[in-house]
Amino acid sequence: MGISSSSNFASLAKNTYLQKLCGEEAIPLKDKFWETLLEFTVQSPENSADARLLEESVGPLCESFVKNNEKSGSFATLLSIITSLIKQITSEKSGQKSESNEFFVPYIWTLIFSESSLYWDTSRITLR
Repeated sequence: MGISSSSNFASLAKNTYLQKLCGEEAIPLKDKFWETLLEFTVQSPENSADARLLEESVGPLCESFVKNNEKSGSFATLLSIITSLIKQITSEKSGQKSESNEFFVPYIWTLIFSESSLYWDTSRITLR
């Protein structure tokens, strides 16, 4: 599953997986949907026109995601899945579960937080 050319950026708005992610319905943590969603790839825009088209295509989806997240909890579920994957990867690499997770998980989230253009209310973020 993926989008590989700028001519397909416009099709993102109609992608059923992205629509489901941004919808009002909660998606269970163990649903196969998450595995499929994480396999999704989009080629980076090659020029400003592509970037603008990509932004226009996903803008309404992003607005729906923010609006519906209170009901769906999709953002929290996605963060939980990503955190689990980070723990799994760091445990496999280091061979020491507790020590690596105590360092790497907060470190990775710090990188994500500092490099994203999203506003996050840091007082509401809890790492468990």
